[in-house]
Amino acid sequence: MRTEPRIPFESKVIFGYQNQAVSGSITNLSLKGIFINSHSCPPKNSFVEIALAVPFLSEPPNVMAKVKRTDHGGFAADFFGMNHEVASSIWSFVCARLTSLSNCPYCGMPIEDKQLSHCPHCTYLLSFDEPGYFEKRDTAITRKSLMDFIGKLSDPEVHAIARTIRKYLLGRNNEGSDNCDEEMVGTCDKMRTVFHLIRKVAMADVPVLIIGETGTGKEMAARAIHERSLRQNGPFIPINCGAIPKDLLESELFGHEKGAFTGAERQVRGRIEYAAGGTLFLDEVGELPPLLQVKILRFLEDYRVERVGGRESIEVDLRIIAATNRDLEKDIAEGRFREDLFYRLNVVTIHMPDLRERGEDIVIMAEMFLRKYAQKAGKNIGGFTREALTALKTHHWPGNVRELVNRIRRAAVMAEQRWITPDNLELKIGQNQGEGLKEACKRFEHILIKETMGRHEGKISQTAKALKISRSEMYYLLKKHGIERAERITKGPTPV
Repeated sequence: MRTEPRIPFESKVIFGYQNQAVSGSITNLSLKGIFINSHSCPPKNSFVEIALAVPFLSEPPNVMAKVKRTDHGGFAADFFGMNHEVASSIWSFVCARLTSLSNCPYCGMPIEDKQLSHCPHCTYLLSFDEPGYFEKRDTAITRKSLMDFIGKLSDPEVHAIARTIRKYLLGRNNEGSDNCDEEMVGTCDKMRTVFHLIRKVAMADVPVLIIGETGTGKEMAARAIHERSLRQNGPFIPINCGAIPKDLLESELFGHEKGAFTGAERQVRGRIEYAAGGTLFLDEVGELPPLLQVKILRFLEDYRVERVGGRESIEVDLRIIAATNRDLEKDIAEGRFREDLFYRLNVVTIHMPDLRERGEDIVIMAEMFLRKYAQKAGKNIGGFTREALTALKTHHWPGNVRELVNRIRRAAVMAEQRWITPDNLELKIGQNQGEGLKEACKRFEHILIKETMGRHEGKISQTAKALKISRSEMYYLLKKHGIERAERITKGPTPV
């Protein structure tokens, strides 16, 4: 099968072989190569020099190509050492004509629905004008080859590979690292964005603001930034601005001198000083009282601190990462948070997604937590029943990852059989707090499609028949729910 999309294209061409100029005609063109009809065909693996006199190139370049095969009075050759400018021009020309083709430019099979993002026959990506098309296409190809490979394995081999993948997702391949936390596991697009931002800002040494609901892992993200930064050998000092009484918070942050107030019997350094050389994590920064907002802003101006009751100005070299579950822009509009402090802290923003937005990550984390707490409880628990997995996927998770951890921990302790049921999790299928009818219907539709495809090994026709819909409706639903090819044969564990 072709590895590059190609189009039919007719043009005269001259190519050089064994110090002779030979004429021919182009019949097919792709970014990778060309097919030329000619009365004189070079042998396979030989190199030819082609004068690309084509209308979309103002100055015909000479391009080296390697003959891949000869047949039907012509030969196919792969371009060799083409410069970026010529490659970009060829791709622009090819791409503009791909969408008008009635057949797949990879496998040649007819495509009935022009709106499909993937070929239903070879599964190659057809969204040619998407940014990063080739990277996405290569990912899809790799995913398909992996699924084909796994399909030939025995059940024990499949489970062994699954364990290896989960180990990789947990980051446990970093030997000696005890800092990787389960809440930072994820494969969904939103978590990949989080991981990308963490890697990008870690070395920048600028203030970062992490926003998200309670329990989404904001402190874990802050620790991940610290551990990948140039300050990784320094301390990571967290302080919850909403958990400490307001009259004590200033002393906790800035420290105090002996005799500064009643009960101050000795000099005490604050969290800011303890964080010198490392990172200060201001959790729930939206809860800071107005007076301390001013003092924090002043500290960010010159990174100098004065202890309560003291006059000495102490320079502190640190990085500040802040987090909040509040809408700070709304608080600014209502006068509860200083706008200038917001912009000081908000150099880079990372949004931690809610657990209910993370799709299959819920199952990955649930299985990981279950192994962890089952081992601690000394129990041999095999996994979750299909009903339990459905309950996990459909629950609204108002407490996010923290709620998931607590439910799994309780289930591991209370379970009396080998498989975790919805009752062990204290969940019911379809139990969603605060979810509307439209969201519930969409979630149920997504689960039903995936489970039906799992029972029919990802076969479109059989799944559509079981769901009593047409193939075109099936493709529409797959696109609507963003179900990739690799997901279509996913099956939940069944008790044995």
